[in-house]
Amino acid sequence: MERAGEILRRPMNDQCETPKPSAEFSAALKQNLALFGEIFHQEITLLAVVGYLEALRDLSIEQLNRGCALALRNCKFMPRPAEIREHAQLPAPERGDVLSGADELGCDLCRWTGWRLVPKLNGGEHVRLCECTRRKRATDKG
Repeated sequence: MERAGEILRRPMNDQCETPKPSAEFSAALKQNLALFGEIFHQEITLLAVVGYLEALRDLSIEQLNRGCALALRNCKFMPRPAEIREHAQLPAPERGDVLSGADELGCDLCRWTGWRLVPKLNGGEHVRLCECTRRKRATDKG
């Protein structure tokens, strides 16, 4: 692990050919990886985040989210970047097809996964069922 920290602290070469991902892309990846970690009971290390970032940085945010949403539905184990890429290349599903609990207008909080990140009082974040899914379940019962 010390070697991983050393690699992460090492200054990057100014001649880097790949552009730094946007803050929006990094946030989307962070949210998806946190969800994967919670669902698949897998610790997500800093080095793992760097690996996913490097492997998926050429995808658009929409492709990343679609790939992660479909991987969440179809993978039995923590998806590797290659699996997320494969799912990202599939045709875009109909909005209601990604999660039956999401409403027809869409949800910016969970991006149709049904789960969102919520800050903890003592720092960090955890995954919680999104409000759009709760509303849908309440209307289905009543």
